[in-house]
Amino acid sequence: MSLKQERFMDLSFLSQADTVTIKYELAKAAVETARANLETAKQAYDDLLAQADSYGIPKAKLKKLTEDRVQALLDSGLLSGVKAEGGSRPVEGKRGRKASRGDATSAEATVETKANAGTEEESESLNALDSDGDLGEARA
Repeated sequence: MSLKQERFMDLSFLSQADTVTIKYELAKAAVETARANLETAKQAYDDLLAQADSYGIPKAKLKKLTEDRVQALLDSGLLSGVKAEGGSRPVEGKRGRKASRGDATSAEATVETKANAGTEEESESLNALDSDGDLGEARA
């Protein structure tokens, strides 16, 4: 290999190292920004929960209610870019009456009732958010 080829290869490697280092530094900066945003959001959330009692709402109830409403938005896809993982456990619906043997109509009605229950909950949550004006921003 000639000296000229050797220098060319070194510059190519150096260029690759620069690219990787830039990506690494940008990722570190993004993590720091996300960490700062998380702390700010957590502080605002804690401050809001602290005010719950003054509005006559127990903290636990407010927390559960807001988590359910946000979960409905996440599940419906209205909040894109955010994937729900874990969170609160799903709420189980009331059990329908047992269908007697061979009574397919009753079984179908029970299944349909359970399917519509989730839809009504989501509709209530979305209607409440829409009246606040927050839903329009989430859809945009």
